Amino acid sequence: MTAQELRRLATSCRALTSGRTPDAVIDLLRQQLAEWFGTSDWAVALYQGDPHTPSLIHTSSPRATKAIEQNAPPRQRDDLTRVTLQGNTLLGPLVVEGSHAGLVAVVSEDGFGPHESEILDILCAGATTALALAGWPKTRQETPRWDEALEAIEVGLCLVEPDGTVSLVNRMCRSLVGSPERPWRSGEHWTALFPRSWHDTI
Repeated sequence: MTAQELRRLATSCRALTSGRTPDAVIDLLRQQLAEWFGTSDWAVALYQGDPHTPSLIHTSSPRATKAIEQNAPPRQRDDLTRVTLQGNTLLGPLVVEGSHAGLVAVVSEDGFGPHESEILDILCAGATTALALAGWPKTRQETPRWDEALEAIEVGLCLVEPDGTVSLVNRMCRSLVGSPERPWRSGEHWTALFPRSWHDTI
C-alpha cells in the first residue's frame, strides 16, 4: 500500500467519526465503501442484541444483502475480530466493546487485490470507533442515579446524619409523614420532618 493510499485511508477514518448517530456513521461508511470498492457490491448491517435480525441494513444490491444474511451471526470466535475472505466476498465485522454490533459485506465477481482486505479492515475499525461514539449498540441501559433509584422504590427511606440532619428523604417516606410533594432540603433536622408524636419512638 502506498503512502498516498494510507493518507486517504486516514482521511476516510476521520470522516467516519464525524457521524453523530448510527445512521450517519453508516451513511459515511457507505460513501467510503463506494469510494474504495467502486465496482463491487456492498451491504452493511447493524444488530441490536439479536444478530439474526438486523436493526439497520444498507445495501447496494440484493447479492450483497444475501452475503449478510448468510454470514450472520459469526460462526467462529475469531470471525468477530478480523476481515475474512469467503469466495468472492469480503466480510468485515463491526465489533463494539466486544459485542458483534454489525457486519460489512463487499462482493466482487472480479475478486480482490492484495490490499483490499486491509482496506476494509481499516474502514471497519474506523466505523467501529464511530459507532461507539454514536452510542451503538444500545444494549446497555443508562445507569440510574442513586437518588432517582431511592426515590422510585416503594419503601420509606430517610438518611439521617450523626448530627440529626437529613441528607435524603424518598417519596414513600414523605408519603408516610403526610407530605409526599414537599421537597426536602438537605440539612434540615429530622424533627422537622416527622410528626411530633413520632419523636419518642424514633
